[in-house]
Amino acid sequence: MGGLFKGQTISTKDKSFNSMRIQQSAYGLAVPLVYGTNRVSANLMWYADFKSTAHTTTQKTGGKGGKTKTKTTTYTYSASLILGLCGTEIKKIYKIWREKEQLVDKQEKVRVGGNIFNPIYEYITVSPIEQLELEVYKGTQTQGIWPYLISKHPTQALNYRGIAYVAAANFELGGDPSLSNHNFEIQCITFADKLDANPADVIRDILENVHYGAAPGKIQGDYSQMYQYCGAANLLISPVFSEQRPAFEIVNEIAEAVN
Repeated sequence: MGGLFKGQTISTKDKSFNSMRIQQSAYGLAVPLVYGTNRVSANLMWYADFKSTAHTTTQKTGGKGGKTKTKTTTYTYSASLILGLCGTEIKKIYKIWREKEQLVDKQEKVRVGGNIFNPIYEYITVSPIEQLELEVYKGTQTQGIWPYLISKHPTQALNYRGIAYVAAANFELGGDPSLSNHNFEIQCITFADKLDANPADVIRDILENVHYGAAPGKIQGDYSQMYQYCGAANLLISPVFSEQRPAFEIVNEIAEAVN
């Protein structure tokens, strides 16, 4: 009799992708210059080693003689990648937004000694960078090459000197083969121990920086009075310059804002 009531198997499978879906791409974008503390959107500079991983679950339903087995296969994705942030040297990354999720420093309890009967714990601070297992390259002119590129993709191993970026090997993308929007709150050039920058420092950098200044390496004036005035009056700024513009426009805007 058992042969008259054979069970059945129903299989469902999500569509699998073999490459990352890029929402938009563009060449020739300006590398943002960040002063003080501000939020910037990360740009995908490089990726490789895209991988899809299948996850199959089985569920049985029904009684004797009429059992149904349902197999469901879904996929998660990962890729190694580099996300560019800005062209000014980074001091610190405070927060990360992944879509609407905000990542900040959090406390984790870890065991540091003792035994199973009397364990010893302490709390450690885990930064947003550590939570996402990212490596930070601060954008210095002497920064080295990401070791992963050297070992896995030596023909593409660039040091990206002067560009601050984060990198990750086998970064988890979740169930979507596209990269979520990532925004970073970063701190760059600042005034003393403040979160913001002195306008005099911003103007000097825009005009005289040897790598991207309007008049590289050439002293354009004495900024000491402006520096002292803005510092004493707490007239500090945190601008982001993400588009190419004439330097005189930026200088005039800053001067008018603190006048």
